[in-house]
Amino acid sequence: MEKSASNLILESASREVNFKIENHLKLETVRAMEKLYLPTHKDYTKDEIRKIFNDARVEFLDKLPSKITYYYETDETPKLYSTVIIPFLQNDIKGIVITKEVKSEELKLYGPFFIELYSGDEINRNKLIWYVSPIVESRKFPGFTKNLQKIPLGIPEDKRISCKMFNFNENYTKNKMTILIKTNWHISPGNPYARRASLIIIIVGVLLSFFVARYVNVNFINPFLKLSAATKRVYMGDLNLHLKISVKQKTVQETYANFNAMVKGLKERNELRTGFIRNLTHDLRTPLIAQQRALSLISNKFRELNLKEEIDLTQSLENNANHLLRMVNLILESYQFNLKKEDLQLEIADIAALVNESLTKIKPLADEKQIILENLIKPGEVLIKIDKTCFERIIINLAANSIENLKNNGKISISNESTSKEHRIIFEDNGNGIAKEDIEHIFDRYFSSKSYNRKIGSGLGLDVCKKLAEILDGKIDIQSKTGKFTRFIITLQTDGEKRYDDKNIDC
Repeated sequence: MEKSASNLILESASREVNFKIENHLKLETVRAMEKLYLPTHKDYTKDEIRKIFNDARVEFLDKLPSKITYYYETDETPKLYSTVIIPFLQNDIKGIVITKEVKSEELKLYGPFFIELYSGDEINRNKLIWYVSPIVESRKFPGFTKNLQKIPLGIPEDKRISCKMFNFNENYTKNKMTILIKTNWHISPGNPYARRASLIIIIVGVLLSFFVARYVNVNFINPFLKLSAATKRVYMGDLNLHLKISVKQKTVQETYANFNAMVKGLKERNELRTGFIRNLTHDLRTPLIAQQRALSLISNKFRELNLKEEIDLTQSLENNANHLLRMVNLILESYQFNLKKEDLQLEIADIAALVNESLTKIKPLADEKQIILENLIKPGEVLIKIDKTCFERIIINLAANSIENLKNNGKISISNESTSKEHRIIFEDNGNGIAKEDIEHIFDRYFSSKSYNRKIGSGLGLDVCKKLAEILDGKIDIQSKTGKFTRFIITLQTDGEKRYDDKNIDC
């Protein structure tokens, strides 16, 4: 009877300990997010964030975490720490790592058992983090006896003492953590009411813990995880979000309302800026076209009169006008192109033929600098269901960007690599390349830089290429080596079966 009672207590204790430890991690995550998001909704400096978490170690990430992460870790001290990683987009901060020491009393591990926590995967006195003594004997249940305080640390030699050892769930632990639960508590066989009462207490405790955890999960953790995912979507440029909240927690409702107001404000400002730029570039485009044509006529007249200096001057002015016109056209294209996936005109096309047509349109620009345009894709080798106009615009924009950066007698080549799942169209030039610090921003709108004599430009043409590739359910990547080459890789599906949604792609 005593042995079975001890085993029952140990099994119940192990489940309760595991549950409380996991729940503690989730609560730490909620507390951290409440401190960051709820108080004032202002931009924090790093020093202000450290002050908010003055009882913890705070680190800052320069790369956006893919999701909220939490786990335990231990060290040689030995001590137990809880670590929470939260996406947090402010200024130059992309995420925050909060590491806090965990005290045994925070977990509230009370019951008719003795708990020891060790760092590592073995019972070693030198790796003891902390231990928890059992609750004091209750007068209401005199059937319980208490000799556990005399049990030494580690695995006992006394066979009357029952113990259970397990490693905490490795999904939450950065380093292994061993938990040892021991008891020699027993229930007097002459007191069945005490035995039943102890079982009821254990069952009620487990059920109560389950409902408390469910309440916290539904009303706090899930809404904040949803908010974190929405924040990432806004960071990626999606301003059509509106969060709906089904819980009645006032703080969560206020946070959602503030988030929706922020997104609405960002969308209004973006639309205002877009409209302003559209109108401005449209007004610039008309006089530039007239100026370009006038300079062309003047240049031709000077050629008829054989006036060399005047020809050079007007040619220079004409080239500058052409460059300005290309820039204005790029801005207009970037803001006026609002294509939906269901508007695509998909048809089976020969990629080699599309590349030839695109290079033919851009050839006059290449001829001015004697740049070689080379299509290495064999006719009929790559057949794919695609929108021809979208694909040609990608090739033309990439070629225009390369021609602008290549020196005279440069070379642009286009080839392909195919598998059963995808086609890779490889666009490569032998220019000066792009610096490593610029590559990760190369597709950002308005990003402009100059590295190793390669001009990134206005940041509009490549932004359009990226959005066009995405609307074709593909992607575009870049590889570059300074002084050697720049290579754009367009990856497209081979099966032609694409899943569309109603979301607009604003290019």
